[in-house]
Amino acid sequence: MLKRVTSSSDTSTKIADDTRNFIRKKRVAAKPEPEKPEPNQNLNQNLNQKAVAVLMDMMKNLNQNLNNLKKILTL
Repeated sequence: MLKRVTSSSDTSTKIADDTRNFIRKKRVAAKPEPEKPEPNQNLNQNLNQKAVAVLMDMMKNLNQNLNNLKKILTL
């Protein structure tokens, strides 16, 4: 069985003040804002530019292949 410890009024007042201050600080403390992810706008622009470059290369190759087919068919 636990015995109740008697404390002086000075000690108990200090403990109570410390407890209140601790709770107040926790309640009032500024909460950190969640980190917002950076916009992916730059990433999207880079991907779009790469996609356009790939499509342009594919169109050039297709055009060359069509020209080669025309040459073969006209022979």
